[in-house]
Amino acid sequence: MKLLHREGARAKDIMTHDVIYTAKEASLSEVARVLESNHVKRLPVIEGGRLVGIVSRADVLQGLAASGREDEPTIEDWDIRAGIIELMRRRGGVSMQSVNVIVLHREVFLWGIVEDNEDRAAISGAAEGLVGVGKVHNFLNTLFEVARGVSN
Repeated sequence: MKLLHREGARAKDIMTHDVIYTAKEASLSEVARVLESNHVKRLPVIEGGRLVGIVSRADVLQGLAASGREDEPTIEDWDIRAGIIELMRRRGGVSMQSVNVIVLHREVFLWGIVEDNEDRAAISGAAEGLVGVGKVHNFLNTLFEVARGVSN
């Protein structure tokens, strides 16, 4: 997006032309994938060619938490998260500095940026191999993908 610092600039002068959006019927998983793969924090929601709302990353997390389950992670969720982080610490060589590990009701959500595909697979494998994990949603991207504007 262009930034204009002149007086009198209008929205049409700085707006994004190829808008990334989602449909009102999209699942939380689909919305999360679009947000992460396009490196955006919010998406317009379209129905019948008209804007009907905006959905954010925070909305997705709230939606996951409120989808017929308790609102807070359980002790088991915290243990799973700690287990994944500990496994990666012991393995060494994989930076978790830019990785978010969110566990809600035994479902693991991996978000962020890793060095390469080997690191992405190692983190996902650690999560999948832990006792008690129901499902792993891997939204990790590599540095190369982020630099090129590509997603997994």
